[in-house]
Amino acid sequence: MEWKLLIPPNINVISKQVKRVNAFWETPKRGWYKLNFDGAAKGNPGWAGYGSILRNEDGIILGSIGGNMGVATNNEVETLAMVRGIKFCVDQGYSKVEIEGESQIVINAVIKQKTPNWKLHQYLDDIKQNLNRIQQYKITHVYREANRAMDQLANEGIIVGKGVEVTNWMDGMEKLTRL
Repeated sequence: MEWKLLIPPNINVISKQVKRVNAFWETPKRGWYKLNFDGAAKGNPGWAGYGSILRNEDGIILGSIGGNMGVATNNEVETLAMVRGIKFCVDQGYSKVEIEGESQIVINAVIKQKTPNWKLHQYLDDIKQNLNRIQQYKITHVYREANRAMDQLANEGIIVGKGVEVTNWMDGMEKLTRL
């Protein structure tokens, strides 16, 4: 029996290195908004930050939210990033939201509504409750290359200080919250 390596169409293999092609951020469909989220942990567990950015159909940033979770695992902080981002959409009244993140574990847990990680169950309940308040939504996995702004925001969340969250709206207002 001969084994063949199957390579997805958006992956190029170059001398043992994998390079993704066509991995870039795209605007949402007309009449929709796009929420990108990410979490970062320096160590696993380690100091953790999260971030979410909401953009309109023209790619204009309508708001962002980011903060520091303290010490957490990468899956915990990725899930918190999604929770805070979705809550941000609900609080602002957005009804059609495309949600993108780079954690396949978190995306799968939300879609399947189950996870083997007991620490994530409360977050999944929060996500489910808030998604029920959004008229239409689509949840998609993206590669890090399509989520660069979020990656940076999540890493900045690590340095703002434990329990601090920064929210920015398109009108230039900024809110600093101690969680």
